[in-house]
Amino acid sequence: MTIQYKLIEDGTIAPPSLPRSMRYKKFQALDTDTGEPLTVYEWAKRIIENPIVSDTLSYLFLPAQGEEQPDLHAHSHTAKAVASSSSDPSNYAAVFFETPVATAKTAKTQHMEFVFVDAPQLYRFVQRIGPDAHAFEEHFQKCNTELGETAVQVTTACAFSNLGGTSVLISPRPLESSSSSTTVEPNLAMYTDLASFIRGGVVNSKTENATTISTFHRQVRETWQLATYELLHRLGLEPENESTHGQRQDDSYPVWFSTSGMGVPWLHFRLDHRPKYYTFTPYKLQEHSSP
Repeated sequence: MTIQYKLIEDGTIAPPSLPRSMRYKKFQALDTDTGEPLTVYEWAKRIIENPIVSDTLSYLFLPAQGEEQPDLHAHSHTAKAVASSSSDPSNYAAVFFETPVATAKTAKTQHMEFVFVDAPQLYRFVQRIGPDAHAFEEHFQKCNTELGETAVQVTTACAFSNLGGTSVLISPRPLESSSSSTTVEPNLAMYTDLASFIRGGVVNSKTENATTISTFHRQVRETWQLATYELLHRLGLEPENESTHGQRQDDSYPVWFSTSGMGVPWLHFRLDHRPKYYTFTPYKLQEHSSP
């Protein structure tokens, strides 16, 4: 029950609100065994039930075999990575992750696709401001998340409502420094955006025991797991539990699933009722045609 990702578009867009065009890569989620497209619901359920399958999504951010391995610990990977050219988003310094609108009506028939939009302005912003480990501190302190009827425990990421109560945010907690020689000390810069988070988590997954993964890699998996659970819950397709946030909506309620980060330099997925922070125009325009 694994997932693979097919690159279906590689191009540029020119958002009206930005002074220059932006590169993007669009992917579609496929069943590895059959090659058939997965629906939004099928994609999310596979990650919820077995977060290990999210690794194939994370691996999109690693350089292709034979390319130079970037220095992911110091955040200086950007200069090297941006100079490369490949069919994956490993040469993007930072990314916006954005999906088409979904509803409870469409999630079980709509193919799962998404874009990674190259976001140099996000990279410059987080480099200038630095990671804000205190931005969601209040929520991190009181967060304790179990996922649905299976009570899968997520300890390294949290879900909570935004200040206005109109959106659900999912964010990784800053991990504690470890004195163990088998793990790499956390670099808070890895939490500033999705690309840095995934790259840092995968690189930091190396331990002395090749059969185990580190807390960093587990955190990447758990963040995807919690984000996809909250997506289905927001759509009304997952059972209620005390740890989820926001009200379950009717079948036609639109949900946009994305990351932004231009306001708060700490990675957080967003579940919104409108594409307020979207940069990919074809998805953003769906606001005017959604049910």
